[in-house]
Amino acid sequence: MKSKKYVILGVGIIAVIGLAVGAYYVSQNSVSNEKLVTPEEAKSIMLDKVPGAKVLELSYDGDEKTPKYDGTLIKDKYEYEVDVDAKTGQVIKFEKENMLTSNGDENINNESTTNQQSTTQQNSTQNNNTSANNNVNNNISRNNNASTTKNGYIGESKAKSIMLNKVPGAKINKFYLDNDATPEYEGELIKDDYEYDISVDAKTGEIREFSKERIEAYDDDRYDHDDDRYDD
Repeated sequence: MKSKKYVILGVGIIAVIGLAVGAYYVSQNSVSNEKLVTPEEAKSIMLDKVPGAKVLELSYDGDEKTPKYDGTLIKDKYEYEVDVDAKTGQVIKFEKENMLTSNGDENINNESTTNQQSTTQQNSTQNNNTSANNNVNNNISRNNNASTTKNGYIGESKAKSIMLNKVPGAKINKFYLDNDATPEYEGELIKDDYEYDISVDAKTGEIREFSKERIEAYDDDRYDHDDDRYDD
């Protein structure tokens, strides 16, 4: 009798395990056969959201609940973060950020305008000429104070100018002060199809690190892992 009970119990356990395995297989099979948005379709959706932009990065996040495509786009002076639901094709995240740019050109234009105004005032009266000179001196004094800090650093404006002199015509995408034992201004610049990483000594203004890397367009092959989810 006991051996018969053990046999019945063993059969029951095997049946339960079989049902569990079968349910898991059905669940996994339904997920793998689910039609998902392709990388090309995701890119098209992002570009429809930001017409004329350039796709800097495109990656796939295969989260089981909400698989999505994460995209970084650049247009003019703005960087866009766009996420697309891989199941529905809906844009589930959209962020727009103004890329940091140097004020060097603006300062030059402002200085030129100030000089023109000063010349005009000199031609009018001696009193206006004196006032204009005082204003110019005050502006130069304020600019000098802004370019240095109490720590003896060259200042953000000067550091940006050094970076842009190294890569003329570039746009500063990221910029921050790494204030450790050897303080440096860290910058990420973009020009044409290249990304530049530059480190500037915060005290001496010397360029410590400089690297240039081509911005690779996204590659569809990165998402081809012999997974039939991306096949028509």
